[in-house]
Amino acid sequence: MIKVKPILILSIASLLYIYEFLLRVIISVVSDFLLVDLQLSIASLGFLSSLFYTSYTFMQIPAGLLSDQFGPRRILTTAMLTCALSTLLFSLSNSLSLAGASRLMLGFGASFAYCCPLLIAKHWFPEKRFALIGGCIQTLGALGAMIGNEPIAVMTEYLGWRDTMEIIALFGILFAAIMWVIVQDKPHHKQEQHITPHQIKTLTALKRVFQLKQNWVAAILGFCCWAPMTIVAELWGRTFITTHFHFNLQQSALMVSWIWIGVAVGGPLMGWLSNYIHSRKKALLLGYVLCLLSTLVLVYQPGISQIVIMASLFIFGLACATQCVTFGVISDINEKGIIGTAIGFNNMAVISGGIFLQPIVSVLLHHASLSHFENKVFIPSDFQYAFYVIPIVSCIGIFITTFCLKESLQSLPEDETV
Repeated sequence: MIKVKPILILSIASLLYIYEFLLRVIISVVSDFLLVDLQLSIASLGFLSSLFYTSYTFMQIPAGLLSDQFGPRRILTTAMLTCALSTLLFSLSNSLSLAGASRLMLGFGASFAYCCPLLIAKHWFPEKRFALIGGCIQTLGALGAMIGNEPIAVMTEYLGWRDTMEIIALFGILFAAIMWVIVQDKPHHKQEQHITPHQIKTLTALKRVFQLKQNWVAAILGFCCWAPMTIVAELWGRTFITTHFHFNLQQSALMVSWIWIGVAVGGPLMGWLSNYIHSRKKALLLGYVLCLLSTLVLVYQPGISQIVIMASLFIFGLACATQCVTFGVISDINEKGIIGTAIGFNNMAVISGGIFLQPIVSVLLHHASLSHFENKVFIPSDFQYAFYVIPIVSCIGIFITTFCLKESLQSLPEDETV
């Protein structure tokens, strides 16, 4: 029988993930205003955006440790307030330094957005549904990214970017209050059972996570799943589509949304599939193969129709969403007392593609366009040269999944509750 309470608690706990995804992508919507109001250059705007990923990535392990030690309810409420206050600070910014501080602060608060709902899922739901739930949470993140584009652009057009940010900050404060009232770390009958693992020392938790080789394998696979998203959906996608398929900017932005729709569908689908076929390995292999094929079609197949472009972008997003399965692996192989730390470790690897591969691809694009970029225009061959990183990453994922990952999904007893 399905119980409503666990679903309600998990849904409210996931509000931070929706909220931070909205704020993660919103800087691209208000970029034109920032260039004028804060007197930024293109390079400084890129630096401003990257500050979020810097603090977000390096907070992942501490976020997991803190979630294990203090529980999701207190952590989520504090993190939501931090994100809301950072957004308010951003709305008041009149310089790069103040705006940069707000982005660092946002990354700090957002670092708890994925591990806390997963920690709640670990206590409120059967083990067999962990990967599916991770995919559903990922879908909510994609929803936040979609809200952070067109709807926020409309608000910005009518209200201005500063007033829009202030309204978003007020919603964040409201969400924090709702979290404090509704979220519960674990069912009452588990409160006493969790005392011992809850008190595992920080260094002990880290040691246990680092000593388990399969945690490292899962982290590398998570990186290989999501790194293509950081290259295409979060940085170069619109420019690539405009250059390669001769769409205008509005059409290209609409095309990029198909990637996020794919993520929204692919998260729960791939999580469910790994349970249905009873194999994390096969689900991951399918994701890497789909990412490889869709990239080859989009980047290296000339003259494809608009329908094929949309389908390929959708499949690309669906394939990258397979990263949720790596969290299923983490759940399968780690004890509950360190699961938050293990999730943080894995999420750090997943998001680090933005730190490492975005600069690499940008350097490759710069190198490819040296002979003709005096007109500030890319040509399709520039992206064909720079984007070969994506097939390489997918092939690495296929190799490691095949030869290094051990199947972690064991037979679990049926549970008729949620």
